[in-house]
Amino acid sequence: MKRFALIICGLLVLMAGVACAQSELKPLMPPYWIVGHVADTPEATVGNRAVYFYYDAAGFDAGNYAESVAFNNTFIINGFGIFPAPLVVGQTYKVSTEQIDSYGADGTVKISGLGWDEVKGMALYLGGGKKAPGAPAIKLWFGNRLYQPEVYWVVKQPGQLPVPFIVETKPEIKVEISIDPPYTLASAVESYSIVQDAGTADRKPVPLSAANASKTVTAGKVSAMTLKFTVPDPGLTDGEHTFTVTARSSGLEGPTTEATEVAKVEVMGGPARLFGPPITYPSPFSISKDKRVWIQYGLSTNANIEIYIISVGGERIFHRSFNAGSEGGSAGINKVPPPDGWNGRTDQGYLAGNAIYVGTIIARDENRLLGKFKLTIVD
Repeated sequence: MKRFALIICGLLVLMAGVACAQSELKPLMPPYWIVGHVADTPEATVGNRAVYFYYDAAGFDAGNYAESVAFNNTFIINGFGIFPAPLVVGQTYKVSTEQIDSYGADGTVKISGLGWDEVKGMALYLGGGKKAPGAPAIKLWFGNRLYQPEVYWVVKQPGQLPVPFIVETKPEIKVEISIDPPYTLASAVESYSIVQDAGTADRKPVPLSAANASKTVTAGKVSAMTLKFTVPDPGLTDGEHTFTVTARSSGLEGPTTEATEVAKVEVMGGPARLFGPPITYPSPFSISKDKRVWIQYGLSTNANIEIYIISVGGERIFHRSFNAGSEGGSAGINKVPPPDGWNGRTDQGYLAGNAIYVGTIIARDENRLLGKFKLTIVD
């Protein structure tokens, strides 16, 4: 028994020596388990997607994250994998799934020091999660509007209607694709695809050629790609449509990666009209304190627009014209006057007084009233 104890002691000393030698290169760290469950949505399922554990966005971008895969919606990660970032007891960390088809999940976890902690309440949502490292990033523009999945089609409160992303029947579409160094994008246009209404009987691949594309080349590598096209005649039908964009890296640095972004849009059709009530903000408006006020409204289609603000005595204090397709006359949400709002100075050159004013939004071509709003000035 004594001899056995001596052997065990010798082995422990040897192991300690190895650990010390290794610690000169990289500290040995015990496992600290982060576990969690990610819920599906009717629009997307978790599948076998990556899950990332990290301190903040800067750390993630620097590669300081631990990674695992969610199987059957459940994951387990060794928190010490964020090396060289420290794992600090009492600190709150972030957990995100890989973003696929614009859907992902995000959560947080506070380190208790007990050896394992659970992330609760994670579920897929539009605009959530993180792009896989080395994957292309994709942005879609419809006319002068950037599609933001975290803003549109998201129900923020029970019973609340989602905010649709409204486009005209033949929108001009621009796709901006970028990738972080040292990775590089595929050079051939054939490596990119845009599909209208994927997964439906009306599926239409968008034909792409060199005429649709422009590249940004840095140090011999494609760092950005822009694709432009206009939906041809007869245009989009009324109702909802999707545009699915797929982009690929070149594979020159690491394996080839692929990213997909899905933009869901709606065509309202018919004559120009407002959707939702027009608002002013801040409301009430203080000229001395707020300095600027904006008028916001949703427009069903591109239209030439006139806006007037009238005093209760019938005096016109504000008038602006907006051409179809520009901010103020574009399908979707408009915020005017662009870019800096109205400073409260009337068209006659003096500051508007404290009062309640009435605003009107008019379709210029038909001289038709689309809606009214109230502007309250209190200084």
